[in-house]
Amino acid sequence: MNTEEFEKQFADYLEGTMNKEEKEQFEAALEFNRELKNSLKEYQTLLSIEKLLSEEKHEPGPNFTAKVMERLDQKESFLLGMGSWLQALS
Repeated sequence: MNTEEFEKQFADYLEGTMNKEEKEQFEAALEFNRELKNSLKEYQTLLSIEKLLSEEKHEPGPNFTAKVMERLDQKESFLLGMGSWLQALS
């Protein structure tokens, strides 16, 4: 079995869905092939990152809406002031 075929089995190995013979054969390949072993570690890292990202909740802070509204009010006041200033110049 080549490296690509073993890489397709990473999920089965990590999820424990291989039978005893498949698992022994896979582990023997890991012992023999350092590149394959490193690829498995990278795969595990990616799965861990993916899991962490999927568990994160992306919610705004408690004062987010109030702060946005305040900034909009400030910009509106500024623009109104600029309008008055421009009218005074004409």
